[in-house]
This record gives sequence, structure tokens and C-alpha cells, in this order.
Amino acid sequence: MEKLKMIINAYKGNKKIMSAKELSLVTGFSEKVVRNEISNMLSNPSIKIKPIQSTNKGYELLLDKQEVKNFFKQQENKANILDYDSRKTYIINRLLLEKEYIKLVDLADELYVSQATINRDFREVKEYLIKHNLTVSVKPAHGISVEGDEVSKRLCFVHNNSHLLSSDLKSLTQICDLEPEDYYIIDYILHKNFITYDFYVTEVGHKNLIIHIMYMISRIKKGDYIDSVEVEYEISEVELKIAREIIENIERKYEVTIPENEVDYISLHLLGKRAGHEDLGLKISESTEHLIHKINLKIWEHLELDFRQDFDLFYGLALHIEPMITRIKYGMSLPNPLLKEVKLKFALAFECAVIASKVIYETYKKRISDEELGYLAIHYNLAIEKNEKKGNEKKFLLICSSGFGTAMLLQRKIKNEFNVGNENIKFASIKELLEIDLSKYDYLISTVTIPFEINQKVIYIENIMSDINIGDMTLVSNKKLYKYLNKQTFFTENLGETKEIVLKNICKKLNDFDIADKNLLEEILKRESLSTTEIGNMVAIPHPFSLYVKKTVLVISILKRPITWQNKKVRYVFLMLFSKEDLGIQHELNEELIEYVTDSKWLLKLDEIQSFEKLLSLFKGEK
Repeated sequence: MEKLKMIINAYKGNKKIMSAKELSLVTGFSEKVVRNEISNMLSNPSIKIKPIQSTNKGYELLLDKQEVKNFFKQQENKANILDYDSRKTYIINRLLLEKEYIKLVDLADELYVSQATINRDFREVKEYLIKHNLTVSVKPAHGISVEGDEVSKRLCFVHNNSHLLSSDLKSLTQICDLEPEDYYIIDYILHKNFITYDFYVTEVGHKNLIIHIMYMISRIKKGDYIDSVEVEYEISEVELKIAREIIENIERKYEVTIPENEVDYISLHLLGKRAGHEDLGLKISESTEHLIHKINLKIWEHLELDFRQDFDLFYGLALHIEPMITRIKYGMSLPNPLLKEVKLKFALAFECAVIASKVIYETYKKRISDEELGYLAIHYNLAIEKNEKKGNEKKFLLICSSGFGTAMLLQRKIKNEFNVGNENIKFASIKELLEIDLSKYDYLISTVTIPFEINQKVIYIENIMSDINIGDMTLVSNKKLYKYLNKQTFFTENLGETKEIVLKNICKKLNDFDIADKNLLEEILKRESLSTTEIGNMVAIPHPFSLYVKKTVLVISILKRPITWQNKKVRYVFLMLFSKEDLGIQHELNEELIEYVTDSKWLLKLDEIQSFEKLLSLFKGEK
């Protein structure tokens, strides 16, 4: 398209017809390239308005300067708006920015998609708008428009476009009728005021606030103001001062008059984006303290993870939850660029966050976005990792006679596989054993036979690269999931066309096999309602909110055709069910499962499997 653009821009002044040779001389392309570019454009059925036509005298330009500009803008839109997410963003923006009614048929033309596609997209858009307290008004023969208060429209816009900040700043500023330089001007205004008042805002919150202010400027220029802001939380004098300073700076720079209600709007965002900082001192409200204790109690009841006396976690959550409650109360969003990685790598911690979201909903009757759950999960993952390290302070004594290199290999293996620090791994020769207090060590591992008796069990290994079993610990082969596969829970037949039907059919089969009881489906759907379990790679990992089975089992379903789970297509369904006795290994098993399902090559191998025996071999890592 860039070559075609240069060819069309070669037409200067009043000259409307140029030969391939003339266009070649101006553009620097060969005559063959010129002819091919124009021919490809003329034969492309998706390009309805042709900017050039071929005549006996040469190539005739059919559009004026503005029409040429519009033509390439349309082609650029077409190139950028092909996937569902981009179409969804575009449709929402059009509805939020347009005061008049818009017809779906016009949106279909703008996006170069069929009427059926735009109807399907619009159903998802409508649900998205409802989540942001906005409704769709339909007027026969006129089209559709969005209705709702100004605050809800702004929050929806920012949530819909925040991803552009890192990927397409130019488009984001253009949507707000601004230039990229304006982003940096507003960034400077915020930084200056935050430094002046010694006020701390997270980096994500800072960038998010810039988008709010850019859109605020755009709306005010068009005469769209906030009528009122209901403030239910106490806003400090510092936050009000900063908000007023920011508003005054914006008024001077952009020559606009901003109403007082906008000060409250900015103040609320400062309250919701404020970062906890130890130097400021933290005043933990009684309600927040009670909420955290209630959350951790529920986590203990559901997952048997005990955080009830973890002060580091309590403090970190308190710092985060105070401003988070403000955000969810007023429908504010805080983008989470780490969300996908958190859901994949910190599966157990994310489940803790899901349980927290249920408690918060019961308390405030407000649902929490996946982005917020991701931030809570980070806090819980830190606590989980700390507990794992704390619970694995075993001391090892390595007895080697084949040289320092072998000892170092063995040390590295134990360190990596057992998560043991170097300080808890010591070395000794056979001679030194007689002089060492062996009672200080939990495990003695030897590569050579000890020729005398010692009053402690020794674990012998013949091959430094072989597996080592140490009670409930295993080295080298971390593959354990295969032990929980069951021929009765491997499905390759068609189980339905929707998420609900697929889950219903899986649960029915598990009920028939007496693997799970009739409440399983209800518990799985309850968990799905809190946060979707699709993770990409056409994979979903549904699981019950709080239900245990008699025996831990991994259920696998390979669907004949991909289905839409919530936002993404899913073909592989992995349902991990735990017995209460195996809760201690759920983190380990979940991590192994995530390692598999995020590997596209592994999924391709799974695709080829039709028998349970081959499935078992795949999970064992056998070739």
C-alpha cells in the first residue's frame, strides 16, 4: 500500500493523467512495479472506490486531494481493523464519540466485514457497555447510540483505549483530537504537581490518569461536562490541591474553562491511583482490616492456604486495597499489563484473588475486574513463594568422592529442584563424616558407599543424572500429572457448541462415572462467573470454586471444533479436580499443567492423540 500511496502522490497540480513511464520517473519505481501496483489495486474486490483508472492515454486520477487522503485512511483502517479485539475497540469508540445515531450497516462498511459479523460483534459490545453502566438506544431507521451519564462514558472510553498507550500513542491522541506532544505535556503537568506535593502514584495509574485528562479535554471542547460527582469517601486536602493545580494548568495550556465538578473527578482518580508508600504512613481503616481477615479466612477454608498471620501480606494488601475500593466503588479501571502472565504463571495465587473478589462483592456489591484480580494475585504469589521457601529449610549433606565437579553438579540439582539455598547444602568426604555432627542435617546424599555404620539414613545414588527420591520430594523428573490421568476422563468426541453445554456434558460424564457429584457444574459455573478461565492458545482450564472430589483427577477434552469460551476461541479443555488430601500439591500440579498448555508444539502433539495410552506417553514425556 505504501508503494501505491507514492504512485498516487506523484500526481501534481492539475495533471490528472500520467503514463507508467512518467510515474516511474517521479517515484523511482520501475514501470513494471508501477503497472503491477495499479493492476493489483484495480483487481482487488475489497477496494470499492478506485482512485485510479486505466485509459488509452495512461492512468487517470479520479479523486481530489482530500478524497485521496480519505481513501488511504480507509485502507489504513482496513489493515488495522481485522481482528475481533480491534473491531470491538473501534465500535465502542465510534458509539462514545458520535452524538448522532449510527447504523450497523455503516459500521460493517467501515470495518470491511459482513452484516453477520457486525451483528455478532455488537452483541459483545453491548455486554461490554452494560458492564460500564451504559445502555444502547435503538431507533428504527436511524440506528443505535449509547446512553448514560458522562462519568460512565469517560470511564468506559479509558478502559477501552488504555492498551493503545503502549502500542499506538498516535492513534490514541488522534481519537482525543490531540497530538502526541499533548500526552507529554500532560505527563509533565502531573509530574510537576506530584513532586511539588510529594504525592506518590503508581506508574500504571499515572499513565491511566493522562488518558482521562486527554479525553476530558476532548469532551469539554465539545461541550460535554460532568453534571455531578457523588463523593462517598473523604478526599484529603492534598488531593484537592493537586487536582485544582492540574485543572488550572490544563486551562491555561489549552485555553478552556473547566467546571468545578471536574476537580472532584480528578480528585477521585488521585484517590484511586494513589500508591501506598511507607514514608507517608498507612492508616488502615477498621473496615479494610476486617475485609482482609475475612478474605484470608475464606482462602484457608477453600484452599487450606494459611495467610492469617502473614503480616507482610496483610500490610501489602492494605496498601493496595484502600485505593482499590475507591476504584471499584466509582467504576474506575487500572490497566494491568501483566494480567496474562499472572493468570498463567501464578494460577494458585489468582485463585486466591478470585476468592477475595467474592468476599469484596459480598461486602460492597461491586464486581472486580480481572485487571484488579491480577494485582491482588501478585501479592498472594509473593506470600506463597515466601511460605514455600520457609517450609523448605531442609539441610543437606552431600558425600562425594569423585571430585569437586560432581559435588557441584549434585548441589546445583538439589538447589534448583528442591528450591534450597546454598547455605543449606554442605559437602563432606567419607573421612570427614566421622568428625561431623550428622544430626544437624535432614538428608544425607552420597554417590559412594560408606564403609562404616552411621546413625542416620543415607540416600545413595549411582548416577548423578538419575532421579532422587527423598520421602515426599522428587528430583529431575517433575512430571506428576500423568499419575492423575484416567481413561474415563479423556474425551475426544463432540461435547457441544457452547461453553455451558460442553461443561454440562463433561460434568454429566463425571457424575455417571461416580468421579464427581451433581454439584460440580454449579461450582464450575460459579467460578467462571468471577473470572474467565480461557488462557489463550485455544485453551481453557475451568475448575470448581469450592468442591473436592474423592480422588484427584485431570479431565481432558479435545473438542472437534473450537467454540467461543468468553472472549477467545477454545478447543482444549483441561479440568483439574482435587481431593482434599491433595491440596498441598495443587500448586505444583497446576504449574506443570500450565507449562504444557502454553507450549504450542506440545498442543500440536496432543492434537494427534486418539488413544489414552498415547496420551499417557505424552504426559510422561516418552517419545
